[in-house]
Amino acid sequence: MAMARPVVASSVNGVPEIIKDGLNGLLIPPRNPQALEEAIRSLLRDPVRAARMGIAGKQEVATAFTAGKMVDDTVRVFEEAMPALRKVSVGTSPKIQQEAA
Repeated sequence: MAMARPVVASSVNGVPEIIKDGLNGLLIPPRNPQALEEAIRSLLRDPVRAARMGIAGKQEVATAFTAGKMVDDTVRVFEEAMPALRKVSVGTSPKIQQEAA
């Protein structure tokens, strides 16, 4: 995506969260070589569409995968986890109880 190329990927796990079918790439069913072949051929037959998808993918990378955003997301995860961690450890140490209060 960062190289402004359309992506052809299987629609598994978190892939559909990144690849928007028809916008910045093509999603195909997993373990389907015929669908993979057709998706690749469709992009080769339509270089304008492929270029448009590639540009959209590059824009997505530029906005969604910056170092600042990754740091912000990591901090958010830790901040959300801290109350849960405090609840688990409260009662095992008087010092932890004081810090949690």
